Formats: sequence, structure tokens, C-alpha cells
Amino acid sequence: MKRRGRKVSTKTINNVVNKLHSPEIGNLALIAEHFGVPLWVMFIPDLDFAFLEKQNLQKLVALVEDYHSTDEDKRVHIESMAAGQRSLGKKPRPK
Repeated sequence: MKRRGRKVSTKTINNVVNKLHSPEIGNLALIAEHFGVPLWVMFIPDLDFAFLEKQNLQKLVALVEDYHSTDEDKRVHIESMAAGQRSLGKKPRPK
């Protein structure tokens, strides 16, 4: 893969995807470009690359863009809804 005259090898991509070494920002940009995703997506911890299917990715990008463009009061509401959703997915603590 090339970007502005710079190459990134398949081995480097595999090493980044398989967490064998820390990626450089330039390599992340190349990988994001390869997958056709915004660079910020590459910074999502433990990202399942299957999630990058077109429909899922479009929903994620729209969600982030909407959050970014809204006012602070609405962001607080979105954040509280997300926190509630996360808590639903947690296993109950043993007593």
C-alpha cells in the first residue's frame, strides 16, 4: 500500500491488527485508508474488524458526527444513555 509515496507492508498491517507491535500514526492512516474508514476509527480499543462492514461503519460515523455537532446538554443525555446501555451488558457482581 502507498500513501504520498510511502509504503506499508502487509506484514506491518498484520502486526498492527494482531497487536504484535504498536503502530505509528502514518501506518494507522494507511490502514484506515485501505479499509476506507476515518482514521479515528483505528483508535477504538479492541475494535472487531468485522464491525467495519459498510452498514455498521456508516452508523458509527453518523453517531459520532451527530454527537460532535450537538450542544452540551444533548451530549450529556447521549452519554447517560450510553452509560445505561453499557451497564445492561455487564455481568452482575456476586454477593
